[in-house]
Amino acid sequence: MIFRWISAWALLAFSASVWAISPYIQGDAVMGGSTQGAASAVEAKLKSGGFNVVGKYFPKGLSEYGVVIATDDAMLKEVGAAGGNAVLGATIRVGVKADGSVAYTNPDYWYRAYFRKAFDKKEAAVKALQERLQSALGADKGQGGDETARNLTNYRYMIGMERLDSSKSKLAEYGSFAEALKTVRDNLQAS
Repeated sequence: MIFRWISAWALLAFSASVWAISPYIQGDAVMGGSTQGAASAVEAKLKSGGFNVVGKYFPKGLSEYGVVIATDDAMLKEVGAAGGNAVLGATIRVGVKADGSVAYTNPDYWYRAYFRKAFDKKEAAVKALQERLQSALGADKGQGGDETARNLTNYRYMIGMERLDSSKSKLAEYGSFAEALKTVRDNLQAS
C-alpha cells in the first residue's frame, strides 16, 4: 500500500514538471565573432520574419552580451486591447552572445504572466507569435527554469515581491503619457 502512495506522488511530481514552461527559448546560433555582429544577424532574421526591430543594447561591462528588442503588430493589438500591466508584453527580447548564441523570451510563458486570467482569450495570438518567432529564430530547448501554466497566472518574480498586478506596484499617476515621460526624462537628467 505504501508503495502505491509513493508511486502516485512520484507520478504527480513528474507530471507537473512535464507541463512546466521555460521563460526563454534557445534559438538557432548565428555567425559569432562579435556581439554587434550577432545582434545584426538576429536583427536581419527578425525583420525578414515580419517583426519590427525597435532597438538594441549592449550592457556596459558585459561586452559578450547584447539584446535586440522587437515588436509584432498583431501582438501589439492584443496588448493594447488588454491594457493595464499587459503593456509589459509590448516587446520581444532576444539575447545574443558574441559566440553567436541566441535566446528569446518564450511567449507562452511571459504572456501567461502578463495577460493573467485573460490568457485564454489571447492564447491563439500568443501561439501565432510563438510560431513566427520559431520560424524566424529557430527553437531548441527551453532555458531559465520552469513554471507551471497555473503558477504563471499569479506571476511573481520571487518570493517577497509583489505580484505583477499588485496595487503596491503603482508609483505615481499622471494625466497623460507625455506628462509621465517628461517626468521620467527630467528625473534621469537630474540623476
